[in-house]
Amino acid sequence: MFTGNVDDARKLFDRMLERNTFPWNAFITSLSKLGFVEEAARHFGCIPEPDQCSWNSMVPGDQEMVTQIHASVSKSQYSLDVFMGSALVDMYGKCGNVACAQNVFDSMTDRNAVSWNSLITCYEQNGPACEVLYVFVRTMANGFVPDEVTLASVISASVKTARLMYSNMTDRNIVSWNALFSGYTQKGDNEGALGLFRLLKRESIWPTHYTFGNLLNACTSLADLKLGRQVHALVLKHGFRFQTGQELDIFVGNSLIDMYMKCGSVEDGSFMFKHMVERDWVSWNAMIVGHTRLVQEGCHYFQSMIKDHGLEPLTDHYTCMVDLLGRAGCLNEAKNLIESMPMSPDNIIWGSLLAACKVHGDIKLGEVAEKLLDIDSKNSGPCVLLSNTYAELRRWRDVMRVRKLMRQQGVVKQPGCSWIEIHSQMHVFMVKDKRHPQKKEIYLLLKTLIKQMKLAGYVPDTGDSEDDEVQDKSNFTLSEHLEVTEVAVVE
Repeated sequence: MFTGNVDDARKLFDRMLERNTFPWNAFITSLSKLGFVEEAARHFGCIPEPDQCSWNSMVPGDQEMVTQIHASVSKSQYSLDVFMGSALVDMYGKCGNVACAQNVFDSMTDRNAVSWNSLITCYEQNGPACEVLYVFVRTMANGFVPDEVTLASVISASVKTARLMYSNMTDRNIVSWNALFSGYTQKGDNEGALGLFRLLKRESIWPTHYTFGNLLNACTSLADLKLGRQVHALVLKHGFRFQTGQELDIFVGNSLIDMYMKCGSVEDGSFMFKHMVERDWVSWNAMIVGHTRLVQEGCHYFQSMIKDHGLEPLTDHYTCMVDLLGRAGCLNEAKNLIESMPMSPDNIIWGSLLAACKVHGDIKLGEVAEKLLDIDSKNSGPCVLLSNTYAELRRWRDVMRVRKLMRQQGVVKQPGCSWIEIHSQMHVFMVKDKRHPQKKEIYLLLKTLIKQMKLAGYVPDTGDSEDDEVQDKSNFTLSEHLEVTEVAVVE
């Protein structure tokens, strides 16, 4: 039923003479995922014997719906179930009802890591942010080890708290500004960092090399070359020489090289490298990365480090070389380089080889990189890459094996993100959110385009499908989850 065609799902469901809980759950899940929440709620009330999957299939649309689900759970045999309790905390949090989320959590006789994460996320999204730190301390005190979901919420709440404290400060200097900049970039809120820099300029506070380092990192993450060049101009106006010593600002030059290379401007990156007063390992590293399309030149710089400058390559340099060779399709050379390393290859190096194997369809080498799962089985990236590689070769048993491993390890894929710049404003799109003010117009246009594409004979490339029903890839599914944030360009 998870094909994106709700009409077919309705017809199939209506023709069933006998229905147990499973088809009810499958049909309601289809309706919920396709955005027919009200219809899903009506059918949910007709399930003779709902189970855990029945309630989990419901996407909470509003407070009233969550209350109805809560009441239904309370009257069932699952009223004390830890998974249902965690789901209710999450539902109330998404509806903004912090008090009910806390009450459900307090009434739970058994709690797991998901329960604590749901409560932490609730406070991070709705406030007060200080409660996140309090719950985090309680989580640790109860013997639960924080995972990436926990830490992401804690960092986000810490940044929010820091911003509030900063707003209330009467004496703000560049040190406090830089601390706040660092918090935004480490959290991954690059748009927030750029907005913060605009405020800094208005207060006429003189930025330092740390300020520009964080700002350039934000530009790099957003792949915004135009903005990066504006920042470069500001760097030159402030007289930075990109050297070591008492006024250590060489990392600003390195950040500029990295920004130009990752934004696709190899010529500007090379010019920056050649005109630096001093260079260090990071400088060379950035140059090797930047020449991913110029294999021979990248290898030349790698060898030049060793022979001409007496610099022993670090793990990062080997990682860059594996990525360089992998992107160029030199997979055997990349594998040989890994085996010749004087240190043990880490998860990043194996992940780079795995990504290259997927791009070039070399599953034999991809299976060699499967040992990455033994090194870093908690990371969703390599698991998804390996699964998608198998899917493209229609090796469904291997796909399900990797997906099963992900479920057993509690690995959750992080949502994808893309962005587009329109009239000097950056629009960032993420899954699982619907906050853009023009979402109706966007989806209407998108559906129109999809219809035209189908009429023209378009068949989607389903090689990267991430549904558990990996063998059913016949229809085009429209994702309805996005988040758009507008970012003003540095003037």
